[in-house]
Amino acid sequence: MMQGAPKGYSMFELPTMGKDQKQLYDYLKSQFLSRSPGVYDQLSGLASGQGAAYDQLEAPTMRFYNEKLAPSIANRYGVEGAGRSSGFQNSLAAGASNLAEGLQAQRAGIQQKAMSDILGMGNQLLGMPTSEFGITEKPSFLKDLIKMLGAASGPGLGLIGSLF
Repeated sequence: MMQGAPKGYSMFELPTMGKDQKQLYDYLKSQFLSRSPGVYDQLSGLASGQGAAYDQLEAPTMRFYNEKLAPSIANRYGVEGAGRSSGFQNSLAAGASNLAEGLQAQRAGIQQKAMSDILGMGNQLLGMPTSEFGITEKPSFLKDLIKMLGAASGPGLGLIGSLF
């Protein structure tokens, strides 16, 4: 916004959003800037790669491993005492390794998406004008009087009135 208008002009402001749109914009902007609890904090937690959100996302996969995959591997080595065999240990280690790789890939994808969403929110908020500004010529009694006299008097003074 300009600091002031040139002499003889005044500034005006036209809102580019309706009342409801402006309220939503202000809310989202405050969430983004103040880091208060809300969407931004959730995205920020995901972008950091840590937090309870990941525990919730990873819980079904961990449960599958503990309840289905590990017992299935143990059943393959169903002989008593086979739990100490190197084949059994290697199979459990491979399953755990695959699980860890899958969870890390999922975490990295979510983390990347959250970072992208945060940057997108910031760019949207920064690039969204809430008002447009302009200048208009101030009314001048003297100019208006000269124009009226010029128009009423004909071509002689009309030429002077057209200069203003």
